[in-house]
Amino acid sequence: MRRVDMVTVAALPTAEAARYGAVYRLRIDATDDTYWFVRRLAAGTYDWAQLEAVAGGAGGTEYVEDDATVANPHGPTLLLRRRDALSGAEVSADLDWVAANATAKGELYVKQTDAVPVTDNAGSLTVDNAGTFAVQDSQVVADNAAFTDGTTKLFMTGYVLDDTAGTALTENDAAAPRISANRATVGVIEDGATRARYATVTAANALKVDASGAAVPVTDNSGSLTVDNAGTFAVQDSQAIADNAAFTDGTSKVLMAGFAFDEAAGTALTENDAAAGRVDSKRAQVFVVEDETTRGTRLTVKAASTAPVAADKAAVVAVSPNSLVAVPASGTGVASLPVKATATSAVLFVAAGGTQTSGALTANTEVILWNIEHAAGSTKTVRIHRITADFVVTTAPAAAGIGEVRVYRGTAVGTGGSTLTGQPTRPGAATVDATVRTNKPTITAATTLFRRIGWMAAAQGNWSYGNGDNVVYAWDPQLDHEPLTLRASNADTVAVVIIHSSTPTLSYNITAWFTEE
Repeated sequence: MRRVDMVTVAALPTAEAARYGAVYRLRIDATDDTYWFVRRLAAGTYDWAQLEAVAGGAGGTEYVEDDATVANPHGPTLLLRRRDALSGAEVSADLDWVAANATAKGELYVKQTDAVPVTDNAGSLTVDNAGTFAVQDSQVVADNAAFTDGTTKLFMTGYVLDDTAGTALTENDAAAPRISANRATVGVIEDGATRARYATVTAANALKVDASGAAVPVTDNSGSLTVDNAGTFAVQDSQAIADNAAFTDGTSKVLMAGFAFDEAAGTALTENDAAAGRVDSKRAQVFVVEDETTRGTRLTVKAASTAPVAADKAAVVAVSPNSLVAVPASGTGVASLPVKATATSAVLFVAAGGTQTSGALTANTEVILWNIEHAAGSTKTVRIHRITADFVVTTAPAAAGIGEVRVYRGTAVGTGGSTLTGQPTRPGAATVDATVRTNKPTITAATTLFRRIGWMAAAQGNWSYGNGDNVVYAWDPQLDHEPLTLRASNADTVAVVIIHSSTPTLSYNITAWFTEE
C-alpha cells in the first residue's frame, strides 16, 4: 500500500511545482476545505484534479469486517453495470472479481436461493390483477370426526349433466361425476367384493335380478295368487297366536301336532338335529325331567325292584318339617304322606346354660339373663322349639313382690356374658351355627313376644310360675304357624329377660332346644 502525504495550503501552487503524489488541502477559511492532487496528462504535462470533501480525513476511512459501526460513516457511491439481459458468464473463472449488474432502471439483479416468506399484509394479499384473497373458513373435517348440524362447514360440489356418451375413461382418469336433468346423482350398483361388476338396467328402466341363487318372497297379490295352471291359492286361516296372548276356548285356532310311537331305540340324535316327539301306545307323551340349570342332567327311571345306587341321579323334593302330619289329629287313619322319612335336614340342638346368678335385682328393672343369636353372615335358619328356666331365690327380697319372665326378639347380636355351644342330639351332625349367651349378656331388645308371670314370697327357695313346668316358651305345631325363628343371613336374636318389683338375688339355669337347617 502506498502512503499518501497531505499538505495544507492557502493557495495551490502550479501543477508543475507541486509535489507529485501528494494531496493538497486548500483551506481558504476555517470552515471550507477542498482537496486536490496533481495528475499527469502527458509526458511533462500536469494539472490539478479536485477530490470531493470527506470529513475526517482525505479519501474516507476503511473498516474491518465484523467491527462495530460508527455514527454517520462515509463511503464511495456504489455503481452498477447495466445489463438488459444477463449473459451466461460475466467473468472467465471462478473467484474472479465481477461487477454487480442492474436493469435500465438501476434495479440490482438478485438471485434468491433460500425460501422467501410471504406475509398476509395484515389480512389480505393483493395480486397483479388487483384481486384480493380473503381469509377463508376451514371446511376440512377430520376422518371419523363428528358432524354437527348447522355448525360444521362443507364444500359444495358440482356434477355434470352428461346423458350423451362421450370419450370413455381409462384407468386412473379424473372426471366429474354425473347428475340427471332433475339434479339427481347418477350411480351404479357394484358388487361388494369385485370392482367393475355392476347391476344392469334395461331399456324399459327395469333392474335385472337373477333369483337363481336365493329364495324370492312372493306377495299375496291382494288376496290370491294365480299360478300357471290357472289354480288359485285361497287365503288361509291364521293359527298364529302372539306370545303371552289369551287363548279362547272354541275360538282360538291350533295346529295339530304329531308324535311318533317309538319304543325301539333308533339312530341317536346329535346336537341341533330335528326330530318328532314320542308318545306311548296309549298316546301319552313321553318326556324326561331335567335339572332347571344344567342341560343334560335328567332324572333316571329304573325297572321295578332295582336297588338304588349312589350314582343314580336324584330328584330333590323340598318338604317342610313344620307342615308334615304323618297321622291325622284324631290319631287314627292314613298318614298324609305315604313316605317313611329315614333322615331329615334339620338337626336338633340342646343348649344348657348351667347355674348362673343374677345378682341383686333392681326393683322394676329388666335384666337380660340369656339369649340365642346368629350374625348376618350365618348360613342356616334356626327354629326354637322350647325354652325352660329354673329359678332359686338365694337372697330374699326386702319385701314380697311379683316377678315376671319375658321373651324378646331383637335384630342385633349380643355382647358380653358367657357363650355356650349347642350340642346336637344326633351324633355326627354338623357344627352348630347359632351362639348362646348366658350370665347376663348385653343386647338390643325389640318387641315382647311372650311373657309368663310368677309370684315370689319373701323367703328363700324355689320360684314356681305358670303351671309349675318352668317353661317360658314352647312351640305347639297344632296352634302356632311357625316357631320363633332366627333367619339365615340376618342378625337375629331371642332373649330371656326377668323383672321383679323388689330386689331378690336369683340363681338360674336356662335351657333351649332348637333346630338348624
